[in-house]
Amino acid sequence: MATQQNLPKITKATKIKDIVKSFNPMPLTEIDMDLYVETIQERTNNPNQSPLKKIFEIVTSGSEKSACILIGHRGSGKSTELNNLKIQFENEFHQTVVIDCEKESDLNTINYWDIMLLITDAIINIAKENKISLQEDDVKNIFNVFNKIDKLIEIVDSDKVSTEAGGGFSLKYFAELFIKVKSSYSKDYAVKTIIKENIGYKVADWQFLIEQIYFQIIPHLKAKRPILIFESLDKITDSERLINMFKNSILAQMKFPVIYTAPISMSYSKNIGEIDYLYNIKRLPTIKVKNIDNSINQSAVDIIKDIIYSRAEETLFEEAGLDYLIEKTGGVIRQVFECINEASDYARYENNDIITKKYFEDALNELRKWLVRTVEGKDFKKLLEINSDKNVVDETDMLLDFMQRQIVLEYENGKNWYDVHPLILDYLKSDSVQRYLERKNG
Repeated sequence: MATQQNLPKITKATKIKDIVKSFNPMPLTEIDMDLYVETIQERTNNPNQSPLKKIFEIVTSGSEKSACILIGHRGSGKSTELNNLKIQFENEFHQTVVIDCEKESDLNTINYWDIMLLITDAIINIAKENKISLQEDDVKNIFNVFNKIDKLIEIVDSDKVSTEAGGGFSLKYFAELFIKVKSSYSKDYAVKTIIKENIGYKVADWQFLIEQIYFQIIPHLKAKRPILIFESLDKITDSERLINMFKNSILAQMKFPVIYTAPISMSYSKNIGEIDYLYNIKRLPTIKVKNIDNSINQSAVDIIKDIIYSRAEETLFEEAGLDYLIEKTGGVIRQVFECINEASDYARYENNDIITKKYFEDALNELRKWLVRTVEGKDFKKLLEINSDKNVVDETDMLLDFMQRQIVLEYENGKNWYDVHPLILDYLKSDSVQRYLERKNG
């Protein structure tokens, strides 16, 4: 199973030309965790309220309700935090598998059938990697659930399924079956339809068989439950589709912990109450680079600088330019990295050894253009009200829409509050928007 992309270790940039390699916007992987910077204080104002700490405690406690959903803004650092959490789990001897749904499935159509296939595949691969022999009957039962479906008979030759010496069931061809079933399922609508029609009513039996395999492998894993982490689900903008998927309680009822990601907008859906009793839902707030009174939160700015300086020499940046960049990206780490890469290109084109504020302004201007394209005239008044009040009352659908577009950000400071993305606020204060509002009000 492909889990995370194999990327080379990040090396600290000492020259402008090296910046792009050091500021890849992908999350930190295990080999780069020496670059990890703790940010929880600047997200929550209280390290004891860390959603990651709470997920760790839930997952390692042995609680039966161990399915978790981590919600947060895109680009806010969820994946890096989960990769760091994976290391903590493994230090406690929990075998942990990260599954990137964007690579393993189609985010445009993914549903709980896809997740069930990926869960089954992960558990089978854990057994295979640990050279664990399974009871023949249990594995054959799962094999037969799929193999008796006419469309899938041709995928894997069932005659190849054999029994190993010692009575355990060979996983070689069973693992091959799941690779091909997953591929066919994600690419062939006919296969997807056939699986739903033929095994939809047997999904409880499917869950039971997964659990039987789990019970057989757990004694070989130092009696520590394996943990599955599903990445990239937060890239799905239709939060109602995600809620409908999570409503299938089987995804929350595995005997082992499963952690899912989700977009921040899902927490504002009026239907979230349909799943919050099934899952432990935690939110990862954005790094709060300014306070609710609009003053700069310097400690948060310094934390983001620490993240930057862990990847590049301080001498490559004009400090005033970095301050400006951090303020204007509102604490969204991915946007910080993307602008650093863009600004480094501008500096390189002009043979400059330092990224000055001018280059950051040019990079931010490109980001502003991208964000502004999603803003309509009917949004102006409400966005200005959010900037003034830092709150939204009884208009959750609108707030959900604004956050999906990333033109409004959510922060936490004892309570949740909201603000317009700094670059959008600049746009709202521009002469053209002000003239538009004067005409509408006049």
